[in-house]
Amino acid sequence: MGECDSKSTIGGRREHFRAIRARELDVAFVTENPPLADCDVLELWQERVYVAMAKDHPLWGKPCLDWADLRQEKFIVMTTDPGPEVHDYIVRRVADYNTYPDVSYRNVTPETLMHMVAMGEGITLVSEGWTNVSFPDLGMCPRTAREDIVPLSAVWSPSNDNPALRRFLSFARTMAGGRIGQPDRI
Repeated sequence: MGECDSKSTIGGRREHFRAIRARELDVAFVTENPPLADCDVLELWQERVYVAMAKDHPLWGKPCLDWADLRQEKFIVMTTDPGPEVHDYIVRRVADYNTYPDVSYRNVTPETLMHMVAMGEGITLVSEGWTNVSFPDLGMCPRTAREDIVPLSAVWSPSNDNPALRRFLSFARTMAGGRIGQPDRI
């Protein structure tokens, strides 16, 4: 798509949205369908949320894993995006009147976080795409509630007239057309 410096291609949602508005980045891929002034959003597909945990964790392999089962667990998330978003998701799904989840931030890459989870330092939440990545001793447990399916969307500036972006968006609309409303392979 256009040339971008590493600052605008690596960063969090706010940095991506700023770069799109400044025409430093053509498109960003994000979870949810955020309403954004001056930007267009296209839902491309949906993915199920998974709990990542060590394969020797006591809950690993449990046939029916409920959010209540996770209330006493130690969650770890990245300090950088999507860590804060994952933190907020954990709080929404686990917290109740008497319980606030134990979530700690780690200044690590996604891959390092997965290795930490595999070593038993805590559990975390990931999207279905992570199930295609193999880490020794790391297990993924799907969340089965309808609320645990999240949309993944493209965000761009409608004033961006980059021909490559326009071709990509046309292709993405075609590909997404048959998937919207039909969540992952349930």
